[in-house]
Amino acid sequence: MEVPLSGSTPWIESEIVRAGAGAGKTTKLTGQVFEVAEAFAQRNDRFPRLVVTTFTRKATQELRERLVLKALKASDPSWLDYVTSPSQVHISTIHGVLHLFLSRYAHLMEFDNSFQLLSDSEEIKLQKTVLRELLSQGTESDLLDVFGLDVLVRLLQSYLHLEGDSDWRPVSRQELEALAFEQIKQPVEDLCSRANQLSTQVETESWKVFLGQVAGLLQPPADLQSLKSKIGAVASKPRFSKKCGLDKGVHDAFAEVWTDLKKEIKKPSYDPSKWDSLLDLTANFQKLAKPFRQALFREKLNRAQISVGDLEIMTLEFLEKYPQVADQFCEDWDYWLVDEFQDTSPVQLRILSRLMGDRPQFNVGDPQQSIYLFRGARSEVFEQREQ
Repeated sequence: MEVPLSGSTPWIESEIVRAGAGAGKTTKLTGQVFEVAEAFAQRNDRFPRLVVTTFTRKATQELRERLVLKALKASDPSWLDYVTSPSQVHISTIHGVLHLFLSRYAHLMEFDNSFQLLSDSEEIKLQKTVLRELLSQGTESDLLDVFGLDVLVRLLQSYLHLEGDSDWRPVSRQELEALAFEQIKQPVEDLCSRANQLSTQVETESWKVFLGQVAGLLQPPADLQSLKSKIGAVASKPRFSKKCGLDKGVHDAFAEVWTDLKKEIKKPSYDPSKWDSLLDLTANFQKLAKPFRQALFREKLNRAQISVGDLEIMTLEFLEKYPQVADQFCEDWDYWLVDEFQDTSPVQLRILSRLMGDRPQFNVGDPQQSIYLFRGARSEVFEQREQ
């Protein structure tokens, strides 16, 4: 689908292209850069200023090399100067673009433009330092006894990530029960299916009864409490013998999964009598998490050090406070190319949409190949952009 956009290059159309694995996306991007640059130069007596983003540093390096090789084959030496000039062709990950944006305008938020990016280990060390300081002041210090420092830091890291999602909120007791059941349901379904298969192989009555009970754990449709009751009512697993009809390895694998399930279902997260205390912990955690986020951000401002994850949070807050700066950044570029568009998270899409403004863009990817779902990417952003 092609959608003409307004702006300084209305004759260049925006495109979104589906390209799966092995479809030559890098070759297509390389060709697109030269095609757009040549057409732009013919009309404007200068090369366009391009931004090319992808999702890995390896991919950005490969693209740079492809552009240089193609430029070396051109008869005009100015092509090589063009594709190797960062001010003309900016090639990076999306976070590289955000780093460039903040390095230009962060001073407006009283933040040092020459900030440094923290490594993962440096980020964790700083988080622990800030957390210890808060806990020493008595801020929900009982959570340290419950979780320990390392686990508490990981929970706070999850909070920092989720807080950027406007749909995030603590769960209610009813939702907690539904979530607990959904979490245990899939492994139980797998176990039931395996029990059904094995029941056709066993030869002794005790094994047939046992596997039949396991196979019926979710019949009729169960909720968490009925599932727990059924698991507790299942007959003891018979001992292995050659007469049972099962291979020893098959028996051991099934027995291990069954034992793990019985242990899992006894955890506090599946015990409604423990949920009130868990919900109280959640409330206390929130009382710690918000000041932790504020204290951590203040310390990062003081040190002029941020993490890669902060780039998105800071850029989004910056754009909401100073929307006119996005227009200024947009004016610095003529055309955008976004590789692996299916791996763009909703937050990243909001940011890019503001930074790109009305500039034409070339988006390429395959929603079936998304590899960053754990980081917030949602393949439906591809379908939404196509529409």
